[in-house]
Formats: sequence, structure tokens, C-alpha cells
Amino acid sequence: MKKSIIAILMGGVIGFTSCDSFLDEAPQSSITPEGYFNDADQLGYYTMNYYNFDGVNYYDNDGGTDSQYGSYSNKFASNQAQVFVGVDQGGEWDFGTIRACNYFFEQVDLRLEQNAVTGEKSMINHCIGEMYMIRANAYFGKLQTFGDFPIVTTVLPNDLQILTDSSRRAPRNEVARFILSDLQKAAELMLDKSPDGNNLRLSSYCAKLLASRVALYEATWLQNFKGTPFVPGGQGWPGEVMYKGYQYPAGSLEKEVEYFLDVAMKNAKEVADHFPLTTNKMASMIGMDAAADEEAHQLLQKLVTKTIMSICIRQLINQRIPKF
Repeated sequence: MKKSIIAILMGGVIGFTSCDSFLDEAPQSSITPEGYFNDADQLGYYTMNYYNFDGVNYYDNDGGTDSQYGSYSNKFASNQAQVFVGVDQGGEWDFGTIRACNYFFEQVDLRLEQNAVTGEKSMINHCIGEMYMIRANAYFGKLQTFGDFPIVTTVLPNDLQILTDSSRRAPRNEVARFILSDLQKAAELMLDKSPDGNNLRLSSYCAKLLASRVALYEATWLQNFKGTPFVPGGQGWPGEVMYKGYQYPAGSLEKEVEYFLDVAMKNAKEVADHFPLTTNKMASMIGMDAAADEEAHQLLQKLVTKTIMSICIRQLINQRIPKF
């Protein structure tokens, strides 16, 4: 009897021990954070999962504003500027991509300190640069939608007080400066050419091109909306409550505009110098000389300008263009 009891107890101990060891094992059917970010390929897979770039919409979003002609928009009409928040995903306030980027940086920085990331150094840097550009692109969308916006660079815990403190919105020009800082890091870290050889991944010149776009966007915004609630320090600016007597980093609004214009021109020049325009082969094929080619371009420009002016006049008559 005693032997039977001992045998049962021993069996229970062995069973519990084996169960504990099984629970301590990493799941074989899924990837764990501890088992990822260990080589350049894994870094690349993670970054490419967050690719979300639409070149056309960078400019289409300006349609109907003072930046370019487009279909009528009541975006800046009186009492029409509204912020919608979805019940499920937070609407435009969703921080999913930004959090994913911050998580990447925290995990990768830790592993780099431990020399735990294998692969070519250039590819590791390139993947990190891609993530900086992805975060910059996400923040550019927030800048276009909200203007002033919280700058969050860490993975925040589920703590109400910390989340509340981190929700403080930074002035829009400082958000733009933060974006440009990320894009500068991206340009420094990424390769000059897409590493896949098919231009399906980002490169340093992509970051410079986006930097030029962001800087020009913010410069013209500050200039065109000077003195309004849409610009830090303008009359009725909501941020005055938190940033009383706000001073621009460059010293004044005019200097801030100059700063952004300088950044825009610098990056645009680097891209343009690296990618020369294609020769007009059609003109050569039909025997047009340089003078005739230039004359044709001028004529086309006049026709386009005249067409745009006609459309604008027609729209003004119909009172479809918002007045600022």
C-alpha cells in the first residue's frame, strides 16, 4: 500500500515538473518578441510590413486649398473644420503605425547594444533608416490632418496618467521639424539605391524627396495662414493655452518659414542633381531644333495657364472656391 502511494506521488511530481517545463517553452507555431529582430532579414520583413506610401495623394490632398486648384473643399470654410474620431480604431488619432515604429527602435537598439543582430551592417542600417522614414511619413499624415500633434517616441505603458501627459500636442512647426529630423536620419542610414535591385524598397533619395515635400508644405502653410488660428502664435490659436507667448525655434515666424524653405531647396537640389531629366527624344526624332523645342514648350505653358485661369474664373463665378 505504501509503495503504491509513493508511486502515485512520484508520478504526480514528475507530471507537474514536465508540465512546468512545457509551459516554459516558446510557442513553436508563432513568433515571439524574444525570437525576432535578430538579423537583417527579420528587420527588413518588419519594416516592409509597414510600407504605406502613395505618391499621388501627397499632392492630391492639397486640392481645394490655397496651395493648388482642385475640387471644392469646405476644409477651411467657417465652422466646417472638424475632427472625427472613430469609435473602434481612434480614427485619425490612431497611433498604431507610430507605436510599431517606436517598438522597433526600442527592440533593435537593445539588441544592437548586445551585439545580437547579425547580417551586413549596411543592410541593418538600411532597415533602421526605412523605419525612420515610415514614422516620418506617418507623422506627416498627422501634420496634414491636425497640425499641432503629440510627439511620441517611446512605447507608452497602459497608464492613464502617462498617456494623458504624453498627449500634449506640440506646435505644428515643431512636428514638422521632428519629421525632418527622422528623414535626415533615414537619408543617412539608407542605401542610395533600393537594395532589392528593382526599386521596390526605399532609398536615401526617397527620404530626401519626402523631406523637400514636408519642408515646402510647412513653409507655405505658415506663410499663407499667418495670423490665423491654424498657425502657432496666430490670433485664436488653441495652443496659446499651453504655449503662452510662443517663440519659434528660428526666432520668428518669418525666420521659421525661411528655415523650412532652405531645407526644401537643399533636399530638392540633391535629388534633382542625382536624377537628371530625360532628354526630349520625341523632339529629336521629328527634327526639332532647340529653339523650336523651347518655343513649343512656351506655347504649351501658355495654353495650360490659360485653361487653368478659365477654370478658376468659372469656379469663382459659381462661388465654389473658399475664401481665406
